[in-house]
Amino acid sequence: MEPKDTHARSRRAGHLAVLHAGLLIAFLTWRYGGMESFAVTVAQWLVLPAPFLTAFAWRQAGPELRRKFLWIAVPLLLLSALVVAGFFNASMRFVNLWGERSLVPTPHAEAWPSNPYPAVTAPDYGLNLGLVLVGLNLMLTRPSRRWLRGLIAGVALNTAILAVVGTFFKLSNAKAILGITPSPNPSFFATFIYHNHWGAIALLGVGAAAGIALYHNRRRLEAFFLSPAPFWVLCTALVLLAIPLSSGRSSTLAALVLSGGLALCLLASAGKDRGRWAAGLGLAAVLGLAVVGFLARDTIRNEYRETSGALSKLSSGGIGEGRLILYGDTLRLIGQRPWFGWGWGSFQYVHPRVAVPRPYRQTYQYEQYALDAHSDWLQFPAEVGLIGTGLGLTALAGVLRWAGRRGWWHSPSREILLGVGALSLLACVDFPTACPAVVVSAIALLAAAAELARVADHDPDHS
Repeated sequence: MEPKDTHARSRRAGHLAVLHAGLLIAFLTWRYGGMESFAVTVAQWLVLPAPFLTAFAWRQAGPELRRKFLWIAVPLLLLSALVVAGFFNASMRFVNLWGERSLVPTPHAEAWPSNPYPAVTAPDYGLNLGLVLVGLNLMLTRPSRRWLRGLIAGVALNTAILAVVGTFFKLSNAKAILGITPSPNPSFFATFIYHNHWGAIALLGVGAAAGIALYHNRRRLEAFFLSPAPFWVLCTALVLLAIPLSSGRSSTLAALVLSGGLALCLLASAGKDRGRWAAGLGLAAVLGLAVVGFLARDTIRNEYRETSGALSKLSSGGIGEGRLILYGDTLRLIGQRPWFGWGWGSFQYVHPRVAVPRPYRQTYQYEQYALDAHSDWLQFPAEVGLIGTGLGLTALAGVLRWAGRRGWWHSPSREILLGVGALSLLACVDFPTACPAVVVSAIALLAAAAELARVADHDPDHS
């Protein structure tokens, strides 16, 4: 039997892990998603305790949990070794060209992992690795179920507040973030510089809020409207309605897919009341579309014009929106270095090597290049290669394996998994993982859901 003092220390570590993750999520979501220098600097300091908490939790964990965690830790360590090796094999160097510093290729060991700009990409990888550890600690430290559900509820409530704030400023035609800070991107929403980064957070928040709502609906002993479930349904609706208002087309489509998945989950658990719930969902969908059509009519009209124009260009032999050309560029990068890739964070530095012109976007520039591939599923193999991508997917599979066979069927784990799935759809045509707030929110919610699912797999009837 586990000694009481050891059990108490383990629980305290779990509570620290929850507070650590919650602090980072709250800070990064309200500080422009972490997409500016001050937020990055603070986040780099805030993640420093994560590896120490991981080491402590490893010592306290039993043999079974250690074996399960190795399925995550080993591929993650191998991926880190691949990335770090590239930092010692620089593929580019600075030269002065007509009075300006520019990166140009330099001789290096091309058969081995490399990186074009380690001085910038190494700190970025350190931050992302720290954010991942912050999330994984929610599994290894074994927080209580109440604390994990509290974290999930906190994320859901935080996202709902962001949705309300973003809607208020959007409808008031604000030209700056929160009406104060000028945004470098006109397509901002709430505190996020880029609307699809907000969309990514919103998808995760919808999964969290719906999961908590269905959890309370399953556990309630009183009438539905006397339970906490309606409040969390309201939070879910607020976030869902704010996604199309942000003008993010891809996140809106992902939200529609997520809504369908959540509706199926509700109907699957409705039992004899399935017909009544189906009618309620249909009515809610009609009301939701009416509200969105009223509040976001100008946004929808503009997005429709832009999409129609891109499709028209594509059908007449043009390049459409430009993403297809960018995807072709990225595939060429993958083809040139398929195994180890070009190095972590390398896309913006190596893309000019393969970039082809995008005429409809050109103004006075002879060449154009992009900071991101607008598809994380293409950019990741371009940067860390097929080997690194395989290791990353293996670590992700280890997180899913943590829960066991039946645990993922329970709320809120099931709904959070759907939210992360919707995020992965968004990542097919956008770059949500470039946003630190999205990274820490996604891994923290997935890890919390995995730990709740693991416990539910052993004791499905216990709350």
